[in-house]
Amino acid sequence: MSKANFQTLNEIQSIQKKMESINLQIEGENKRILDIQNQLKNREETYLNDKKELNETNLTLKDKELNLLKTQRKITDAKNNQNNVTSEKQAKALAEEISSLEHLKSEIEDQIFAQLEIQDNLTKNISEFESFKIGILKTIEEIKSEIKQQFELENNELKDLKIRQDNLLSTLPPNYRDFFIPISQKFKSKSLAKIDHGKCDVCGMAVPSSICQEVETGNVLESCLNCGRILIPHLD
Repeated sequence: MSKANFQTLNEIQSIQKKMESINLQIEGENKRILDIQNQLKNREETYLNDKKELNETNLTLKDKELNLLKTQRKITDAKNNQNNVTSEKQAKALAEEISSLEHLKSEIEDQIFAQLEIQDNLTKNISEFESFKIGILKTIEEIKSEIKQQFELENNELKDLKIRQDNLLSTLPPNYRDFFIPISQKFKSKSLAKIDHGKCDVCGMAVPSSICQEVETGNVLESCLNCGRILIPHLD
């Protein structure tokens, strides 16, 4: 046994770290698209609700405008009837009717104005979303194209790193491979630990001095009794 095998393990772990970093970059790029798509989806739900509300608002406006027209006609008719009254009682009744109709007309006009404001806001929101959607879809396609090119480069690099990793593993003695592989599957690129001041430099657990001395010779395979990582000698 020698420190050379631990150097190989160290190189393998460095490759694993690089591979993990590349995979994180790929995940980040995919998440970037997913976030934008979710943003579009959320905005689209609001857009559909706005369109539904706009349709309802338009129907309400038509009803109120029709009601306003009917009320105005009643006012006109009542005013015309004022010329035909034959008694004070009739005149008073018509005056009260006209006053009531004028009040109703004012209320309907206020309601129409409020609905028109709602209509304007909804129309503006819908128009803004449609412009936003065109822009965001273009952005998504641009990002996808960019990511596709980057992914090809990163995927090729991952393949090269995997080949290097497998080649290095094949140079290890069987006992090193058998010891390393299950621990590597558990801890990924954080499978190795050094001993600093008598402690595992990952978990901080004290390591018996006898084991410390053996590990530094590079002639034993030991793992931390606490975290289970492989204890390797200082290689500098």
